[in-house]
Amino acid sequence: MDEILTHDIITVDTGELQIATGDKVLRAVLGSCVGVILYDKKNKIAGLAHVFLPEKSYSKLNKPITAYANTAIPILKKRIIAKGANKTNIIAYLVGGNNLLKDRNNKPSAYDGGLENLKACKEALKKENISPIIVFETNRQNGCTAYFKVKNGDLMVKEHKSIMEI
Repeated sequence: MDEILTHDIITVDTGELQIATGDKVLRAVLGSCVGVILYDKKNKIAGLAHVFLPEKSYSKLNKPITAYANTAIPILKKRIIAKGANKTNIIAYLVGGNNLLKDRNNKPSAYDGGLENLKACKEALKKENISPIIVFETNRQNGCTAYFKVKNGDLMVKEHKSIMEI
């Protein structure tokens, strides 16, 4: 962890996406959102999309199109290719997609928004012919922070402690 903190960190907030090269580290704080990382190891180019929902129809909020799996992933792919990635080298990592909602008995909610987000991301990646897809530390009960080191492709996920009750 200390080694990651010595690098330039680019934080990717909800609904955003960022591209990075070299010694940069991409970071996202995730709950039910999914961090989608596209990576070309040979050319050392990565992009991270912080996916909020499967598609626009799930929300009445005024979020950018990069907030939705079905639109963010094609945009992310185009942008890392424009930055120099080779489409045949691109692999994907999925992280997050946690089930943070609790019912009245403090049990995981029957509706699992994180799982819906993960399914939508996998579907969008398949449509973009991106494989392999590496699913990492997903669908847990707590949020997490993901750190991706572009220069070597290391992914570190730090799970958050339980959120306090109000």
